[in-house]
Amino acid sequence: MVSKVIPDTHLEQRTMSQDMMDELRKSQEALKEELNILKIQMGWVMETLQALFRKEGHPIPIVVTEGATTPHPSGVTPSQGKFYVTTPHLPNKGSKNHNVPIPVPYSKLYPQLIQKTLVTPRALTPTSPYLPWYNPNAGAKQRGSGT
Repeated sequence: MVSKVIPDTHLEQRTMSQDMMDELRKSQEALKEELNILKIQMGWVMETLQALFRKEGHPIPIVVTEGATTPHPSGVTPSQGKFYVTTPHLPNKGSKNHNVPIPVPYSKLYPQLIQKTLVTPRALTPTSPYLPWYNPNAGAKQRGSGT
């Protein structure tokens, strides 16, 4: 009697998953090395930036937060810390307030300006009760101002 050899698919799957895990570990180690190199390079960039800002006379505080450098448990990908550069707040030239508030209310300022003859009040010319094109007897629909 000839016995048939049945391949053990469970063993093959286990070997494939082990190979994949080994491959993932290798790529994770490569990423860790690359991350460390990038951190060193970022440190050089930050030192250069700080030197340039000091040279120009503009001390700008630079804050760098780094990710954890301890080995990560398997299944967790390492992440690089966020990079922040704080710059001084420069006012927007377009949003300047043209009406700078004064420390005196206008109700007190106007009489003082008149008293010191810095302002001369003039009588307003009377206006006609209605503009020539306005018809007070017309309905709201004809004036275009309602329903």
